[in-house]
This record gives sequence, structure tokens and C-alpha cells, in this order.
Amino acid sequence: MRVRAFIVACFVLTSCDDHIIGEAGAEIVSGENVYDSNWAGVELLFVDYCDVCHSDGGSGGFDLHTTIAAELNGGDPYYVVPGDASGSAVWQAMTGTGALSTMPPTGVLETELIAHVEEWINDGAPQ
Repeated sequence: MRVRAFIVACFVLTSCDDHIIGEAGAEIVSGENVYDSNWAGVELLFVDYCDVCHSDGGSGGFDLHTTIAAELNGGDPYYVVPGDASGSAVWQAMTGTGALSTMPPTGVLETELIAHVEEWINDGAPQ
């Protein structure tokens, strides 16, 4: 009985992420990564949660990093509309509120992670 309880406890402990949420503008810690309120922090979040499909050659059909970077450097805004999270396809997909499929396909991310991306976009999506 003790062995079974120990195995269950180990499984539960190893499957949990550590999330520390601060006030608006504060960094967000998930597991071992820190997501700052800038492009580098958001890009790291994309690496951790989106790159499985949306990286070069991934099954998602486009590289999220290069697509968003091109938009922010003068392209037509679609995935990220600086200053307008609710009008940005990436935010709509993350919240399941737009015409696109909810991303990631395994289910909506934690509210705190979505809020971090929302804040970055609403702040003008600075690089």
C-alpha cells in the first residue's frame, strides 16, 4: 500500500508545473521558464507551448515566430494587431473566441499565460 501511495505521489508531483503570477507587467514563471512582458518573453512562451506544430516544418502550416516577426516589421497585421489583442488572431486562437481553431489543440492555456500575451499585444507588441 505504501509503495502504491509513493508511486501516485511521484506521478502527481512530476506532472505539475510551478506557476507564479505577479501583478500586471510582472514576469510569469511556468516550470523553469520566465516569461517577461516583451517579445523575447512571448516568443519563449510560443517555444514552450506552440512550436511543436508552429515552427519551421511543423504540422501547423506556418512558423509562428517568423510570421509574427514579419507582421511586426511592416507586414499586414493579422496574427498580432499591435494595441488590439481581441483583434489579433493569435489571441483569439489562444482564447477560443475567433474563427480559428482553439490553440493549442489540447485545450486553452491557463488564464495567466493568455493574459501575459494579451498584455504584450495591448502594449503595442514591442519587439
